[in-house]
Amino acid sequence: MVQYDLVSVLTERAPRICSLVGKTSVLNLFVSEVTMPVGALWRRGHQAEFNQWVVPLSRFYKNMFLKNGGTMFDGPPVKELLVEEGAVKGV
Repeated sequence: MVQYDLVSVLTERAPRICSLVGKTSVLNLFVSEVTMPVGALWRRGHQAEFNQWVVPLSRFYKNMFLKNGGTMFDGPPVKELLVEEGAVKGV
């Protein structure tokens, strides 16, 4: 079900949001070109330079992983996961 009131808010505020993202983050959005995201029916997205997404997303996922009890370590490459009852118990 399409919520037209939310679609209206999104489309009306898109230029302002793109402008704010460009001023306040490390992402460089190509606002002059409206792209069609995978699975979309219409052009409705602005693309960022690919390499610029890697660092913020890596930090986000790393922080979420650590916040939720994950442990990170440097060591030999992982060759196998030890899984018991559907949960990873070791490497």
